[in-house]
Amino acid sequence: MQLVQQQAQIIKSLKAARKAVLVVHVQPDADALGSMGAMAGLLRHWNIPHSLYCKDVPVHARHLGFLVDLQTVTADLDDALRGADTVVVMDCSDIRIAGLGDIVTGK
Repeated sequence: MQLVQQQAQIIKSLKAARKAVLVVHVQPDADALGSMGAMAGLLRHWNIPHSLYCKDVPVHARHLGFLVDLQTVTADLDDALRGADTVVVMDCSDIRIAGLGDIVTGK
């Protein structure tokens, strides 16, 4: 039952967002870009403004563009975070790999 409650809390938090930023790890693979594309689709369905961030915009992954519109992924973190109150990091076990370590640690 605890998992169901956690899922419900995540959904509640996402639906309450004024703007969400979706973040994936550097050099994203199909798992990361697929997660980003799926979550972006869900946020669009819920009419929640969002931006997509990857520290190194995945030019090497053009062949994975069917998973997410790579033209909409930015490497400009300040721009991605502007107006955001929610950040979702996906497919990443260490926030430093997502390029957010400096923000979290304050360095």
